[in-house]
Amino acid sequence: MDEQQGKATSQLSFLDYVVDHIEFTNNPAYDADAVDITFDFRHEVAYAQPDAYVTLHLDIFPDAKVNNYPFSFSLSVTGHFQINAKSPEEATAFLNVNAVAILFPYLRALVTTYTANANIQPLILPPMNIANMLEKASKKEDTGTD
Repeated sequence: MDEQQGKATSQLSFLDYVVDHIEFTNNPAYDADAVDITFDFRHEVAYAQPDAYVTLHLDIFPDAKVNNYPFSFSLSVTGHFQINAKSPEEATAFLNVNAVAILFPYLRALVTTYTANANIQPLILPPMNIANMLEKASKKEDTGTD
């Protein structure tokens, strides 16, 4: 490996992911033309050097019948990573932002594919600024606000 390649090598390697849970419930009573996307996103990190696992949870349109949403969708995926960090704090920082950002597009693709295959209007989640989204979620947790 030449010197340039060594400098470009990331401390974080994405190995694989698995779908842990997926649940879709259609709401045939849905009666509206359009609806704003409502979802809850959270993540968990498990780290034992060099292996790390990051699980993303996404709940879209919770309580579809009560809230007149077209469907309810709940899913979680777990990514397997390897990390070469100098400290546990550095590993946690990488995993909480970078690993989540790496794994999130797989979650988005699952939502689009699943809704398209359910023979409804496919839901395409917009690209997200993961660092900003996690920062906002952290502030909500710290202040206890919604």
